[in-house]
Amino acid sequence: MIKPRIMEGICEFCGVPADTCPHFRSGSYVESVKKDDLKIDLYKKLSNRERVADIIIPHHNRHDHLHECLKHLPNDIFNIIIVSGGSFAYNCNKGARLAETDNIIILNDDTLPDPEMFVEACNMKEDIVGFSQIIPSNGEEILHGIGFYVEGGKWKAAATGNLSTIKIPSGFAFLIKRSVWEDLGGFDEGFYNGGEDSDLFFSAIKKGYSISMGQLPPIIHKHSQSDGRLTFSKENQKLLDEKWPNDEVISLLNLESDVKKLRILLANNHLDNFAGSETWTYTMAKQFEKMGHDVSVYTRAKGKVSEMLNTVDIPVDEYDLLIINHNTCLKDLEHVKGYKIFTSHGIYPALEQPIEGADAYVSISPEVQGHLKRKGFESRLIYNGVDMERFKPVKPLHEKLTNVLSLCKGDEANEIIKEACDHLNVNFKRAEGIFNVEDEINNSDLVITLGRGAVEAMSCGRDVIVFDSLSYMQMGCVGDGIIRPENVQHIMKHNYSGRSNNTNFDVNSLLGEFLKYNSDKALLNINHVKTFHDVEVAVNRYLNLYDNRNNKS
Repeated sequence: MIKPRIMEGICEFCGVPADTCPHFRSGSYVESVKKDDLKIDLYKKLSNRERVADIIIPHHNRHDHLHECLKHLPNDIFNIIIVSGGSFAYNCNKGARLAETDNIIILNDDTLPDPEMFVEACNMKEDIVGFSQIIPSNGEEILHGIGFYVEGGKWKAAATGNLSTIKIPSGFAFLIKRSVWEDLGGFDEGFYNGGEDSDLFFSAIKKGYSISMGQLPPIIHKHSQSDGRLTFSKENQKLLDEKWPNDEVISLLNLESDVKKLRILLANNHLDNFAGSETWTYTMAKQFEKMGHDVSVYTRAKGKVSEMLNTVDIPVDEYDLLIINHNTCLKDLEHVKGYKIFTSHGIYPALEQPIEGADAYVSISPEVQGHLKRKGFESRLIYNGVDMERFKPVKPLHEKLTNVLSLCKGDEANEIIKEACDHLNVNFKRAEGIFNVEDEINNSDLVITLGRGAVEAMSCGRDVIVFDSLSYMQMGCVGDGIIRPENVQHIMKHNYSGRSNNTNFDVNSLLGEFLKYNSDKALLNINHVKTFHDVEVAVNRYLNLYDNRNNKS
């Protein structure tokens, strides 16, 4: 065992000055192990003092998050074991083999834990204790674990705040008795950064081990901060399906009894064309239908979108849940009974402004949430949902930029884009107001658009430039530029509207964004959409509001 090396006064693991590094200040040590060509950096406090738990922290490349996490964990209470170099499952298994106490806590490094809560969990009688979480970028919603439901005869899962639907903990942080971990064999290392936690918990339930969830205060979790977090989602899901057949999971979790068919009405002022809130209404309606709910739609202006939905001219007198866009619809439906959620999709135009009459209010971005708060309306943040089964990569990207698609509405913006494309000798195509836009997106390498179009293009793994010229943009052609992992959450705060940076674009500045095209980085956009914009997540958050309608706290 040797101390961590100091290179020019910097801890080689944390990347922070040695005099402030928690490893040196607390007396931690490092062991370097070579196995399967993976270098594993293992930190562990060596002391004869009794500890209450071993905390296993799998680490990848976000040393800043790890450093902040460690500041919350006193080494005089816990053995802290940090392992990097392999997959989540491999690192956790490696660390757990070094555990000395009866309690193992698996903890993501992008968390801000409360040590007193961990001590309380160690004193609980259950074999496994799950921890709740707050994801700052998702607002103040508390997610207690993973809820399950049946859709089209198949089980689906999503993080939820509804205690009645939770079946397993979230894998970001949980306590498990060491004897239980050893009996279950730890994580299956066939999974790569996903699915191993569900597999473990399914096995625990099958063997009759007890699980506690939602009984402790939440942990702040920054969520999916490491590169490639969701790269192997399809492979992991395939393995999980092979190990746990659909019918077995449904039976194991007693899912059939959890499905409650609701009568739902969605309302939108106009459904005459394929644009932002219209496409949102269509996507949400189809997802609710997939889950087995009875869905109707109300609109003042029928058209292309309403023809594809179960549209009613005169709503019935009562629904279980009404999800209402636009204040005109809220006025129209004021005499209809049911739990009403008003969703605001922007800070303007007038239709989006909140009025009294709803039971709950939803904002689709932090910008909108702040706008509603200034108007005196507290709201839940739920990002726009995209059907990721529909919007997915179908064709590979060209290594060199070849095809550019504009979903921009402004003629001035399209003229600039066309000129930039001509300058680089790349193909230019404009598409607007069509339903099967995913086909056009998948025929392109780079998509230029605002709002919902940006999310749909990211879901298809395309590079995206946020930019357009619209009538409300009095500054002309403005936008946020190309989306990258380091700026996407900043751009998301204003719903990819161009208002995050408000950069003026001309041909030369747009060419500069074109030159940033990178097919590998474009594929990382899928991870972001999966985390924040999957329609399954959005729908379940609306259902959480409905399920907790009598809880005013």
